[in-house]
Amino acid sequence: MKYVVTGGVNRGDSIQHVSISTASLLRMPKFVPIVLCNVKIIDAKGNEYKGRDKLDGTYDFNIPKTELIPGNSFRIDIVVPAGDHIVSDYDLLNDGPPVDSVYYKRKDIPTSNPYNPIKGIQFYVNLNASNYACRNYRIDATETWQYTANYAETSAGSVCWLTVNIRNIFTISTENQTENMYRESALNYVDNYSSQRLRYMYSLLVNQYSLSDAAYAYWNKVKTNTLDQGGLYENQPFKIAGNLHNITNPTHEVLGFFGVSTHTAKRIFVGVVPGLPIEFVDCRPLTEKGEVHNPECVDCRNKVGGTNQKPSFWPY
Repeated sequence: MKYVVTGGVNRGDSIQHVSISTASLLRMPKFVPIVLCNVKIIDAKGNEYKGRDKLDGTYDFNIPKTELIPGNSFRIDIVVPAGDHIVSDYDLLNDGPPVDSVYYKRKDIPTSNPYNPIKGIQFYVNLNASNYACRNYRIDATETWQYTANYAETSAGSVCWLTVNIRNIFTISTENQTENMYRESALNYVDNYSSQRLRYMYSLLVNQYSLSDAAYAYWNKVKTNTLDQGGLYENQPFKIAGNLHNITNPTHEVLGFFGVSTHTAKRIFVGVVPGLPIEFVDCRPLTEKGEVHNPECVDCRNKVGGTNQKPSFWPY
């Protein structure tokens, strides 16, 4: 059996999270949780923090802020119900700066038709770690947008919001630079036609994690494979050596990396983009019988993941 361990220790988070599962087929990736594991996180001082089983494959940990200090190291120790004992190497907690600037620029992407490029906006993040020793960082992002149902039958189904984790993994390293700064590191691209993302209001949450050298090497390999395979990491890691070991059955691989980071975040909002027309095609008009072909047209809650509960961070 091949196990998958994701998560780690993040300075800046009040609760630490780790998920434990078994690997699924790459052609049918899915999360297969393992519950009732005996899980603990151990730091370099010998302190142990037992995980709270949420019975869905995730385990929560409370680690005092006084121990989440740069220079401390942590590892994980797992015993699964089948008896396999899994441990990680220690990973070092590096200090890291706040997220610097997150912004977008108008960008057209050429197509086979030179007169009809893809229109949209390209997001970027800047790194300013000039006062920090850490040179390696991982970035992930989550997008939220407002959308509507054109033929809503009730007010409850007329306006909704959708939140999606962006599948790509982004890494930054300044190891080969004189200054510990990086400008215009590309994030996600949002076009103006495939969804309602830019019609009303769009929000991007950017998370930044400081990385040890070992963690950066791992995530950079995952980044490359994710780009090649279309973002399947959201379901399970690729077959890339991490820092986890099955000491009961050493020949059995354990996928994932137990990492330790300083976590900071920044959220931005995008309203009307100057010079960018919205070309999203709404649901087709009602038929003579008053029927629509897409249930999302009559109730925005029918869109997978959509909710009519406005997010607490929404600006209006």
